[in-house]
Amino acid sequence: MSGLARLTPAGFEVAWEQLGLGALPYPLDLEPHGRTRAERERIVADVLADLERGGLARRGRVDADVEDALRLLAQPDSAFTVLGLVDVEAGELVRALAAERRGFTVLAVRRDDAVTLDVRRGGSPAATAVGVLPHRPPGPGRTVTVRASALATGGPAHRDDEVRAARAVLAGPIVGTGHVAALGGRSVTWIDTPHGRYAADGTDWITVAPADRAGMVARITRN
Repeated sequence: MSGLARLTPAGFEVAWEQLGLGALPYPLDLEPHGRTRAERERIVADVLADLERGGLARRGRVDADVEDALRLLAQPDSAFTVLGLVDVEAGELVRALAAERRGFTVLAVRRDDAVTLDVRRGGSPAATAVGVLPHRPPGPGRTVTVRASALATGGPAHRDDEVRAARAVLAGPIVGTGHVAALGGRSVTWIDTPHGRYAADGTDWITVAPADRAGMVARITRN
């Protein structure tokens, strides 16, 4: 993965608008900077000047490589999103989009006050997205599948041992959690505990499984 650019949130939003790419993509969507037209014009001018100083724009136009990356994010062949807390105690939120088209993958990650852009040729956009998460081993135990109602209400349980196992994972302590989702497709929740990671998916029936990064990729790309 090759580091392409590091932008402020305002820099990312302004560059996106300057290229006429439409609505910002989830989960990188940001409120437009500037409440009035005059304030907006000042912010755009300041951002473009800052991008030029950083070598990311020239004469008011975004750098060609950055432009290509943003256009790929806007119109991918496939894409995967990440949104969640990688560190619950610290409140560390991560938002990421890994988008692929014609063999190139662009990864955009927003943390705190920066949006980073990275590009690579080849590889899996799903693996690229999951790679944003901290490395953790699979948690102990086995895969269990239970009715969602058994977890939500504590009512009659399907296979009591499986329900107890699923509840034990969901009861915590949870040190990190969030969602990885295929654009227009499957969504998988990651649950990090002090003992390892679990993946959970499903609606009426919930499957909770020990999963490292490879396990997360397998679940999010499963047909």
